Amino acid sequence: MTVIAVLIPRLCYRTGRVVAIRCTSCRAWRDPRQFTRRSNTCHGCSYGAARRRITARAHRRG
Repeated sequence: MTVIAVLIPRLCYRTGRVVAIRCTSCRAWRDPRQFTRRSNTCHGCSYGAARRRITARAHRRG
């Protein structure tokens, strides 16, 4: 089972295709291309300013 299947997908009624996936971090509906294959957070949350700040703080603390 992939992580994408665990996330809450929004499906197209006629085709059954995944139209959007809900990000677990910001809780926003995003295009499936905004997620990597194994992530549950979108690119904005993964590489945004807040994420960089948290990562930098963790590296400083050791």
